[in-house]
Amino acid sequence: MATYIIVDVNSVAHHAYHSFSSQHNQHSAIDLFDDVEDISRDEALYIDLTESIWFKIARYFKMFSADHAVLVSDSGSSWRKDIFEQYKSTRKLGRSEQKIKDMDLIHMVIDDFVEYAYRSTKMTSIYGIDKAEGDDIIARWCALHDMDGCHTIIISGDKDFQQLVSSQVSLFSPVKNQLFHDGRVFNYSYEPTLGSIDLYGSNWNVAVTDDGEPVEFDPGYVLFEKIIRGDPSDSIPSAYPRVRKKKLMEAYYGGDDVFNDLIHCTYMVGDTPVSVYDAFLRNQRLIDLKCLPDDLAHRIDEKIVSTVNRRTEKYPTIKLSQYAAMNNLLKIKDNISRFGLLVESEYF
Repeated sequence: MATYIIVDVNSVAHHAYHSFSSQHNQHSAIDLFDDVEDISRDEALYIDLTESIWFKIARYFKMFSADHAVLVSDSGSSWRKDIFEQYKSTRKLGRSEQKIKDMDLIHMVIDDFVEYAYRSTKMTSIYGIDKAEGDDIIARWCALHDMDGCHTIIISGDKDFQQLVSSQVSLFSPVKNQLFHDGRVFNYSYEPTLGSIDLYGSNWNVAVTDDGEPVEFDPGYVLFEKIIRGDPSDSIPSAYPRVRKKKLMEAYYGGDDVFNDLIHCTYMVGDTPVSVYDAFLRNQRLIDLKCLPDDLAHRIDEKIVSTVNRRTEKYPTIKLSQYAAMNNLLKIKDNISRFGLLVESEYF
């Protein structure tokens, strides 16, 4: 039996950035480097983000009693943009010059991190696949490891991954400290409490509604609703604007006839009729992570196989300590024992 954590490095890096971005954390980060002459905000941000990513991933590795860590990052381009020009077209609108500069630095941190992990540790680090987003790589990893005895925990704040949750796959959101697992939602508990349960060696409490009922979670319905609603953050429009949740639930759970009644209707945009069915198919292709182009899925699978079978360097803990010392990553250097299992644990 093997337990893998697969880390959406882009999500973890942005989570770390938002922590740094508050005024308190900016000052505290820069103050840490009094022994380094004339350190700039960008240098402090680079060091703080790099160290934060390392510490966060080491924490998740321990939290889930993982056997191996997998790191994933975007390529910078997406096949979705090729078939839908508006995809993520509003992401950069309204950003300040400083925010744009920070985003470039975040990407540099991510690139340096995943490249170092690939070159100098035993972690699986998958990146640089043309036209592939991190979501696509994670989806293919889960598909290739959908077998008895394999458990994968996705580490990401991206709700898109909820659709992948299954008996073999769980999703942990670092932002909310929540685990989506086996049809239920759990809140992380630092200490055992009355009613907490043990999952992956950690304590979890069942998330409940305001009425005290367990939060229901159906990955299939989550995907269906997102396809209908669209995704404003990715500039994907709704397939059926203003449709009520009750109607969606009736369509999903009520059988083929009710589903077809919903999906084969039209709505008006001005004087133009719009087919819900056509818009649904467009959104499904963009949102459903099982709908990757065949050639891209094949290239991702090949990269996964070649990466897990690559020859890895010896003594990764020693190398990390040396790397940290040379790059002012003093927190890592001074706490190197926290990273031994993470960087030494091979894929099997």
